[in-house]
Parts: sequence; C-alpha cells; structure tokens
Amino acid sequence: MRLLAGTGSNLGAATERSLTLLRVFLLASAAIIAVGGVVLSSILTRTLSDQAVVDSRASLAQYVDGVLRTGLVRNGRLQVSGHIPARLRDELRRNRALVTVKVWRPDGVLAWTNRAQQRIGRRFELDGDLAEAIHRGETAGHIDQLSADEDRVERGLGYDHLLEVYTPIFSDQGRGVLGAYEIYADPNGLEHTLASRRQLIWATVAGVLLALWAALALLVRGASSTLRRQTRQ
Repeated sequence: MRLLAGTGSNLGAATERSLTLLRVFLLASAAIIAVGGVVLSSILTRTLSDQAVVDSRASLAQYVDGVLRTGLVRNGRLQVSGHIPARLRDELRRNRALVTVKVWRPDGVLAWTNRAQQRIGRRFELDGDLAEAIHRGETAGHIDQLSADEDRVERGLGYDHLLEVYTPIFSDQGRGVLGAYEIYADPNGLEHTLASRRQLIWATVAGVLLALWAALALLVRGASSTLRRQTRQ
C-alpha cells in the first residue's frame, strides 16, 4: 500500500511538473513570437516606406525633367528666364500632386519656379540635399515638415509637410551637372498607399505567426500528453 501511495504521489508530481513546463513553454514561445513579429513587421514597413519614397522621387524627377528641360536648357546651359512656355506651365498644373518646382543653377541662382516668381534670378546659399544634388550629382528625397523660412510659400498654401525631392539636371551627354530641380509634392496619395500596405503587412505577419504558434502549441501539448501517458503506464 505504501509503495502504491508513493508511486501515485510521484506520478502526480511528475504530471504537475509537466503541466508547469508546458505553460512556461507556451508563454515563452508566445512572447518570442510576438517580439519577432513586431521586429519583422517594423523592418518590412520601413523597407516598404523607403522604397516607395525612392520610386516616387524617381517618378517626379523624370516627369519634371521631361516637361521643363526643353524650356530651360539651351546650348548645354541652364538659362535664367521666367518665360517658360505656357504649355509647359499648364502641364505642371495638370499634375495635382506637384506643389512647387524650383530650378537651380550651380551657383545658387534660382533659374525658375512656378510659385513666387519674384524670386527668379536671385542668388541663395546652397546647403543640405540641394547642395548634394548639385555638387555630387546625387538625388535625395524624403517627406519632411515645413519648418524652414524658405517653406513660407508652401505653408501659406495650407501644407504642413511635403515630399521633397532634390535631383541634379545633367547635360545632354550626362557628363556634367547643369543645376538641380527642387520639387515639392503632396504626399497624401503616397501616405494613404503606405498606410494600407502597412496594415496588410502587420495583419499578414500577425496571422502567420499566430497560426505558427497555435500549431506549435498543439504539437507540444500532444507530445506532453503522450509523455504523461507513457509515464503512467
């Protein structure tokens, strides 16, 4: 009788330990999967956002250059003139995403802009992404808050942030930089697209990892039940 009682006590203790280990494993695996899901979703959404901005700035730069080059580049030089053909100005107006377009000479003179045109022909200090575009021939673009003094015109239109693109204007042979475009575009369409894709990424990752955890939990629970049954036998 004592032997049977001792065996029953040991069996009960072993079963309790098995259940405790199962709960600890399920909780630990849930925490690990949750953290992994957050990290993975964050990386994917950041990559998606960066790529979307790169694609948008390339599209804007190509569009603006295609529209304005014939009216601004003459004899391999960037001409300072406010007399852009009306058809080109109308073409820019038809693209509702475009807010402001500035064309800069390498010496910091504003060659042309579609807003506050009294600035055309004035010289400004080149810095930041604009200087990089002119001096290094590199394109930069990002969504930024309009906090600088030079953004007064755009703030007056009711915008608090815009997609800013700075891209060099190359010569016809592509060997030299004639100047740079500074493009301000409304990011609402891009932001709506990114928001919907972020939700899709987070929902997909959460669903996949939840299904994985549920399958893992069932597998471990089945294995634990088998071990307990074998222990009792």
